Amino acid sequence: MNLPEELVNLRYPSKYHDLVAISRVAWALSDLKLAGLLISPRRSIYKISDTEKLLLNKYGLNITRELVHSQPAYIEHQKKFQEKSTTDEEVLEEQTFELAEEKKKKDEYDKLSSELKDAKDKKEEQEKEQKEQAKLSVTSILRFITYQDKQAII
Repeated sequence: MNLPEELVNLRYPSKYHDLVAISRVAWALSDLKLAGLLISPRRSIYKISDTEKLLLNKYGLNITRELVHSQPAYIEHQKKFQEKSTTDEEVLEEQTFELAEEKKKKDEYDKLSSELKDAKDKKEEQEKEQKEQAKLSVTSILRFITYQDKQAII
């Protein structure tokens, strides 16, 4: 190709600084393949399809992006891509719903588990207090008996 030097060296301002001309050629090749106008029997090898030959005869070098994008194979590819995107969104939405339900169940489980632990801790505390009171009662009874015994001796 005979591109001016400034176009050959023009780079995108992105962090990768890709060459604009090479990127545009790559996108054009991709679109032509998707439209069925180019055949790629192996990597980096391209062959003009019969459809492309017809378009070249009809339009010459005036084949535009719009013309490529209006080809049935390209339109079919776009439909499949859109369907896949829609399906992916539906799956993502369903997964999000399932994750939300899972989180809700986990939160409920955690809450019940915490409440159960609190109830168990409270019951253990109550039992401990009852044992202490029982010990005090036994101690008080023994003191009372000891006191009674002392009184009986006196």
